[in-house]
Amino acid sequence: VAFAVLAGAAQQFDFLLPIGTWNYKTWLGLLGGSGHALQGVGLAAQVIGALLAVAALSLVGLATGFIRTVLRDYGFRLQDTPKGLRRRRGLLTQTDVIMPLHRVQALKLGTGIVRRRFGWHELGVVSLAQDAKAGNHIVVPFAKLDEIAPVVAATGFALPTAETAWRRPSGRFLIDRALLLFVPPCFAVLAVIGGGQWLGFGPQAMLPAVVALLALVGLIIVRARFRWRHDRHAIESDRLFVRQGWLAPRLDIASAVKLQSVEIFQGPLARRRSYANVKFGLAGGRLEIVGANLEDARAIRSAVLGNIARVDFSHT
Repeated sequence: VAFAVLAGAAQQFDFLLPIGTWNYKTWLGLLGGSGHALQGVGLAAQVIGALLAVAALSLVGLATGFIRTVLRDYGFRLQDTPKGLRRRRGLLTQTDVIMPLHRVQALKLGTGIVRRRFGWHELGVVSLAQDAKAGNHIVVPFAKLDEIAPVVAATGFALPTAETAWRRPSGRFLIDRALLLFVPPCFAVLAVIGGGQWLGFGPQAMLPAVVALLALVGLIIVRARFRWRHDRHAIESDRLFVRQGWLAPRLDIASAVKLQSVEIFQGPLARRRSYANVKFGLAGGRLEIVGANLEDARAIRSAVLGNIARVDFSHT
C-alpha cells in the first residue's frame, strides 16, 4: 500500500521532480554503465546510501501503519451487552459490530516486535460470525494484560497462570526443521561456487557466498534455540493453550468442548523421529500444535476428546 501511494503521488506530481520518474533511461543512467553517479561516490557512500534508503522505507512503512491504525481504531469502544460484546470504531468508516459470546470459539492474543517491549498486546476472538476477510474479530487492539484480563473473563475463557504446566515441542522436530531450512541455501551457495570456478573466478570472489552461508547457519541455529524456549503448549481442565513465536509471539486459547475434531499428523520423517502435529477442528479458524512429542500428542488428543464427549450437544 505504501509503495502504491508513493507511485500514485509520483505520477500526479512528476512535473515537480527534477528527474523523469517513469523514464527508464534516466534510471539506467543513474544505476548502470561505467562511471555512473552511484559508482563514482565509492563503496562506503554506496553502503551508507543503501542503509539510508532502507531506513527511509522503514519510516514510510511505520508512518502508513500509524495512520492506518488511527483511521481504523479512532473512537474505539467495547461494551459488554446482554447480546454480547459490542465494538464500535472508525474515523472515516465507522463500524458497529456485536459478537455473541456463545459463538466465540477461541481467543487469539498477540503482540509485535516493538509492542512487546512495552507490554502491549492485541486480543481477537475466533467466532462463527466472521468479518468479510478475517477469521477473527479484534476486540482489544492495544492494551496491557491486566486490561485484557477482564475481557477474556467476559468471554468465558481464562489466561494461563503461573501454575500452568507448559510442554515444549520436540527437540528432534526443531533439529530436523533447522536442517531442512539449511539445505536449500547450502545447495544455492554450492551452485554459486561451482559456477564461479567454472567461469574462472578466484577463491576471494567466492568468500562473500561462504560468509553469507555461515551467517545463515548461525541464524538458523539461534532461531531453533529460541523457538524451543518460547514455543509451548498446555491443556488445563477444558482449556487448551498454544503459544508460538519469538519476536512476535502469539497465544491461542481454545475451549476443548468447542473443538470439532482432533487429528494427529505425521510425515515420514516425523514417524521415524517420534513427533507429530496435532490439528484441531475449530469452527471459524484454525488451531494446531506443531512438533509435539508423540506421547504428548496422544495425551492431548485423549484429553480433548474426553471433554468433547462429555457434552451432548443434541440436548443443548
